[in-house]
Amino acid sequence: MARYTPVKISTLELATLSFAAFRHNQSNVRKDPTYFDKVTDSVVPVTPNKVLMREGNLQVTEQDRTDAQSAMETLTQDRVMRILKGLKVADFQNTLTNLVGQTECTMSDAGLMAFLPSMADQICQRQAREQEVAELAHTSEFLGRVGDKITVEITVMNSRYVQQFGCWSVNAKDSAGNLISYFTSKEECTRSGRYTAKIKRVETSSFHNGARVTTLNFVKFA
Repeated sequence: MARYTPVKISTLELATLSFAAFRHNQSNVRKDPTYFDKVTDSVVPVTPNKVLMREGNLQVTEQDRTDAQSAMETLTQDRVMRILKGLKVADFQNTLTNLVGQTECTMSDAGLMAFLPSMADQICQRQAREQEVAELAHTSEFLGRVGDKITVEITVMNSRYVQQFGCWSVNAKDSAGNLISYFTSKEECTRSGRYTAKIKRVETSSFHNGARVTTLNFVKFA
C-alpha cells in the first residue's frame, strides 16, 4: 500500500487561510462543530477554523495576507525579545512560532496554524500592557501603608486564572496611574470598578520594571 504524502503548502499561504477562517468565524477560533451561545442560551452549529482552512472555499483577501505576514513577524520577534530578556516562552507559543518560521508546511498543520490570529493578538495586547507598565513605573506611588483600609477606583490592566491556587491574579492601576496587584477568588472582581480593600504589601517590584506597587487583599466592590 502506497504511503500517504501530505500536500505541501507555503507557510504564508496557510497563515493567510487562518486569518480568513478567523474572520469567517467572527474573530473566533472554533475547534468543535458546535458552541454554546450565552446570549441566545442555545447550542450553535459552526464550521471549525481548521476545517474551513482545509476545504478550500474561503474568500481570501489581501488584508488577510497582510495580517498573516504581520502576525508571523510578531511571533518571531516576540520570542527573540523574550529570550534576550531571559523570559520564558510558553510551550504553545514556541511550537506555533516554530511552525511560522518554516518556509513550507502541510494542511495537517491547519489545526495549529488556526490559532495564529488569536496568538498574535494576545502578544500585541501583552506588549501594550508591558509598555504601559514601563511608562507608569516612573510615576507610580504607594497608596498608603500596610494595614490601611482604602477605597479606590481601579482600572484592570490584565488578569489570569491561576489554577494552582484556584484564584485570579490581577494587575491594575488607579486613576492617578499608581500600580496595584491582588489575588481574588471572585471573577467579578477582575473587572474595573470602585473597590474597598486593605493594603497587604508595598514593594518595589522587579516584575513591574522596578515600579512601586501596592498589593491589596480583602478586595470587594465599594
